[in-house]
Amino acid sequence: PPRATYFSPHRQLGDTLPRLTRLRLQRLSPRRLRRAPARVAVFELGSTALHLLVAEAPETSEIRRVERERVPWRKGGSLARQEIPEERMEVLLRAARALRDLADESRPEEIIAVATAALREAQNARSVTDAVGTALRAPVQVLSAAEEARLVFQAIRGRVELGGAPTLGLDLGGGNLSVVVGSSDGLQLVRTLRA
Repeated sequence: PPRATYFSPHRQLGDTLPRLTRLRLQRLSPRRLRRAPARVAVFELGSTALHLLVAEAPETSEIRRVERERVPWRKGGSLARQEIPEERMEVLLRAARALRDLADESRPEEIIAVATAALREAQNARSVTDAVGTALRAPVQVLSAAEEARLVFQAIRGRVELGGAPTLGLDLGGGNLSVVVGSSDGLQLVRTLRA
């Protein structure tokens, strides 16, 4: 019978990494040749908070969370055709510098920074992306709506055996709702709606 499953963002954030991050973990070969775990710090700039996840991948086991932190920087809602105000920018940049310092304590081999709907839709997205990238000392990749939805599906598929039947996945963020339908064979439908 049809069923629904709720995935708590607090419980799942440290357990799931985007496919891109998994591939990068596997690519860090020098440490893997020495049988040492590869370690990556991932920053995600969402519509309401800046997230940090530091994780490592031992050669023979699951990805292990080393550090996780979340710093709110604004209340939710779409930023379509709006500018991120200066006072919110200051909060965001302070959070970015603090989280980069925290990440450095774990000595990651690679830093990955991505942004979702907040920077995809804001009028001053370019200047914000550049400023946050400077604060993080890493370039920020702004995910497209389709890529964001695809990563939602990858996270679901990484945690649940979907089988061949179509499965509906929903991700309600601070600025949009990602709707994905797919199975173990891959994605069949992707839609992103503004919240």
